[in-house]
Amino acid sequence: MYKKLKIELATDKIDFRKSSCFQGALFELMDTDYVSILHQQNRHPYSQYVYKDKDKVYWTICTCDDNSSHYMMNSILDDSIQQITLNKEKEPISFVSKQLKMVSQEQLMDHFYNKPAERYLEIRILTPMSFKSYGRYINYPDLRLIYQSLMNKYDSVLKEASMFDEDTLDMLVEGSEIVKYNLRSYLFPLQGVKIPSFFGTMTIKITSTDTAAKFIRLLLEFGEYSGVGIKTGLGMGAIQIVRRDNE
Repeated sequence: MYKKLKIELATDKIDFRKSSCFQGALFELMDTDYVSILHQQNRHPYSQYVYKDKDKVYWTICTCDDNSSHYMMNSILDDSIQQITLNKEKEPISFVSKQLKMVSQEQLMDHFYNKPAERYLEIRILTPMSFKSYGRYINYPDLRLIYQSLMNKYDSVLKEASMFDEDTLDMLVEGSEIVKYNLRSYLFPLQGVKIPSFFGTMTIKITSTDTAAKFIRLLLEFGEYSGVGIKTGLGMGAIQIVRRDNE
């Protein structure tokens, strides 16, 4: 079960630059043994980020497996937790509301098999996204890196099934392209360094088969929970598929 907890914060003074501080505050609420396990993992079964939407600020926590859901969601959903204090901050930040959304793997697969293929997918990159390839940061959208990141994250969650395959990745990349974008480059501050990254909107056009189009949509739907690229547990790489009113 994939879960997304959207918390409206009673402040307008915070944006995604504080996301890593929110991870630290969340970890303070959790079981220390599980936090130690998370620190040892290369790929995390969760993402969390802070973003502004119009005049409101939201902290969003997403979990992709039962353990992360149990330890993270149960901690923050407790009715007694109505505020959080960030490291080095004197005043706590109050919660205005908490909204939980859940979707099962079976529902994602039902979308794959029964929902018509879409030839254009518009993506909002809510928080700065970046990749690391051959020791250097990539701060522009590369479909190969996007799909590869999502396939690897998917496999790390669903260990009984393997999605990553070079031939499949080649097919997805060759059968799609970015045809529209409105992006900004950004240096994301994180633990004393600034990571080259980008955020904004982009539209992917899919020219391959219906099956490939559905496969790309499945990856991106999963990505709304896992995030895309590096440092998704620290607030980077949050995405949202732009859906029309009738979807």
